[in-house]
Amino acid sequence: MTNTADDGPGGLGNPWLTGFGPGNGNGAVGRPMRSRRSTLAVPASSPRMIDKARTLSVDEVFLDLEDACAPDAKPQGRRTVIAALTE
Repeated sequence: MTNTADDGPGGLGNPWLTGFGPGNGNGAVGRPMRSRRSTLAVPASSPRMIDKARTLSVDEVFLDLEDACAPDAKPQGRRTVIAALTE
């Protein structure tokens, strides 16, 4: 059975599922098609990597002060983020 917007809960009345189902040729049964996006995580403690990130063709960059930044480097990382965002 093909899920459509008229099917109601769990495929029933769910517009995300419209047109999805066996034999529709899109390979995604019951899942919405989504555009591919790119997100680049950059350590906030690295001005060199922040500068490099500016030159890359990505949809989104986030400056990571958690996992990618050593605890003793976080204060300088915060200053680096502020400088990068105010340039």
